[in-house]
Amino acid sequence: AWDAHLATKEYAFVQFWAPWCPFCRQLAPAWEALAEDTEHKNEPVSIACVDCTLEPQLCHDEEVHAFPTLRLYRHGRPVHEGTYRGDRTVVAMGEFLASKLELQAVYEHYPQVRTVLVSPHTLLASPRRSRRRGETTGMMMILGVE
Repeated sequence: AWDAHLATKEYAFVQFWAPWCPFCRQLAPAWEALAEDTEHKNEPVSIACVDCTLEPQLCHDEEVHAFPTLRLYRHGRPVHEGTYRGDRTVVAMGEFLASKLELQAVYEHYPQVRTVLVSPHTLLASPRRSRRRGETTGMMMILGVE
């Protein structure tokens, strides 16, 4: 059922939840509204829920450690930085989806954005450090010119 659902649309935004979790119950109205909003806009995103009390092996395989966990998938695979950690509002979650879809459109239109010619004058990636000692917050791309 999991693989079949992920195949229904290009993207799936999945909430991994547990019925006993108060944060999951609090998110439910916004999650339903987000599903209606994406359907109304005819976006290529399926909004889904997985009850981890009924699907413990799936939640283990997907490395779900807290509830609710919101994760975006494309063609059945997690999207890079696709675990949502923002505000639990329809607007914020919708903006997250829009930014991920827009970024994918850029990648498809300009594939060279993902591929960099490696030369002695090109630094592919450099980790950025946060204010907390030793914590890496992301990758900063520095591209050289041939």
